Amino acid sequence: MFGIAFVVILLALGMLFAVKFVLLKPQVDIKKSFTQKELAQNFVSTLLITTIPECENQDITELMEDCASYQGITCMGSYSSCDYLKVVIPDIISKTFDVWKRGYKLTVTKEGRVISGLAFNSTRECIESKPGWGYIPLDVGTVTVRLDIC
Repeated sequence: MFGIAFVVILLALGMLFAVKFVLLKPQVDIKKSFTQKELAQNFVSTLLITTIPECENQDITELMEDCASYQGITCMGSYSSCDYLKVVIPDIISKTFDVWKRGYKLTVTKEGRVISGLAFNSTRECIESKPGWGYIPLDVGTVTVRLDIC
């Protein structure tokens, strides 16, 4: 009789732990993860097609191509494409993510190296994110734009 009671108690404890660790574990917020990834991807896509009137009506994709290779585009009469991107990208980002109180990290690279200081970080800590990507093919190599939203 004592043996059956002991087995029943062990089974009950096993079931209690199973319920606690399997059924009551915190749910992953899939919608938030998906939304964050889509937001980053959509922002990069929109950023790359944004036209800059001060730079001969070139879009940011063309300015990044120029910055990564020839540096022949002039903005506002005296700024190179690289110098102007260092001004316009933080302005666009701050008007978006700072207003939304979201952290971010945007880098523009060619063959794994940051191009001409085109790396921008928020003051908010960026621990976990789902990045958005943009790729700009060049004659030699590819420019990669990565945006992490935190």
